[in-house]
Amino acid sequence: MGYCIDLIDQSFTIKAENRPFALEAIRALDPVGAVQGGGGMFSKDESYTCFRWMHGVRLAEMQTLQSALEAWRFQPEFSGNGDIVCLDFIGEKIGDERILFAAIAPFVERGSYLAFRGEDGHVWRYFFDGTAMMEQAGTIAWDTRTEKEVRNGV
Repeated sequence: MGYCIDLIDQSFTIKAENRPFALEAIRALDPVGAVQGGGGMFSKDESYTCFRWMHGVRLAEMQTLQSALEAWRFQPEFSGNGDIVCLDFIGEKIGDERILFAAIAPFVERGSYLAFRGEDGHVWRYFFDGTAMMEQAGTIAWDTRTEKEVRNGV
């Protein structure tokens, strides 16, 4: 089970100088003994918990921001100067991304966003204002002009 999602649009940047801080924010989410969002699970011996779709991942042991983002199923793309300029969603179903993006929000450039569409057509995006992440519901609006109106610039 689960809810399939696609990343449909984005404008996302983490400056190179903020990458170490974003990594530390993710590492601090290591759920051992921490309160976490819904969907986490305990190991068989209940020695650790994990976020949805991150079975057995120990965030505190992540050495790079790239590996930490990949553990959350996001593949970063880097510019020549080391900025993260794009994220590709390499998963299939929704997990605990809200927790990830809320944690790194202070290190994401203002105006960045990641827009998603769910399997039922629901659209939303995570918008970053330079300090926090906000989840925004969206709609798709269709151009209702006729073909003739479009050709005539109406």
